[in-house]
Amino acid sequence: MFAALLTTLLWTCSSIASAQTARRLGGPTANRSRLMIAIVLLCVWAAWDGLTGGTMAWWFVLSGALGLGFGDWCLFCAYERLGARLPALFTHCLAAPLGAALEWAWLGNALTMHEAICIAIILLGVVVALAPDQPPPIADSPRRFWTGCAFGVGSACGLALAAVTSRQGYAAAIDAGQPMPWVDAAFWRNSGGLAVMLAGIPVGLAARHVTGRLVREGVMRDWRGAWPWLIATALAGPTIGVACYQLALSQAKAGVVQAVLSLIPLLVIPLTWLVEGDRPTRRSLLGGAIAVSGVVWLVLGR
Repeated sequence: MFAALLTTLLWTCSSIASAQTARRLGGPTANRSRLMIAIVLLCVWAAWDGLTGGTMAWWFVLSGALGLGFGDWCLFCAYERLGARLPALFTHCLAAPLGAALEWAWLGNALTMHEAICIAIILLGVVVALAPDQPPPIADSPRRFWTGCAFGVGSACGLALAAVTSRQGYAAAIDAGQPMPWVDAAFWRNSGGLAVMLAGIPVGLAARHVTGRLVREGVMRDWRGAWPWLIATALAGPTIGVACYQLALSQAKAGVVQAVLSLIPLLVIPLTWLVEGDRPTRRSLLGGAIAVSGVVWLVLGR
């Protein structure tokens, strides 16, 4: 459980840094850049003791494609439209019940009554928190707001699928007598995410060319201002954060790990107020408190 809590702290910092990076570079560029940095760092880290590969590695590559490829692409698009607070609520609170349900359906790890009640409380908190009095300042139109919400839901689905796929990978590796070290799992996970992001470059360039956005986005990119935030999100997110996340998934069910990560939105709220000026509403604070109470009950009842 310590690994899950450490992941929570790291991904909270990454949420703020990612939002700032996406605003300066655009969502897809920011995500690809941080994954490239993470791949280099994790490659050096994993190679220190030798990198574990084999057929079991493909489970973690798939996990990365779903989570860091599809899920984080959705997350960065949501950051670009909504800032850090609402995307964090969508991603980390909705991923908990989704991950639990998927693991039950796929791996047969059924929920206990206690876990089901706690997840219901978390969902209630999310519903309350995601009904703010008004959209955040960065969402300057209803279309931009609801598009950002849709990307947030997509991010939650990607993270839940990725978590259960990693759980399947650990189980398959143990059955095959080839345990997968968590640092190596983080490397393969990032590799899958980066592969998806690189494969999407031609599609993104073609879309921007057709819509006439290529020149405008190139002018708006602020690499000098983005570098400190980019390094911060690369370290706290896909490097150390993902390594801790994989360690947590090797020890606990996906739904439990994701429930602990639901603490992230509560920690993000004061930071977004400080960094972005996005003052939380009373309803958001109440919803966050309800969701976190469900997480605390879930952890204490294990």
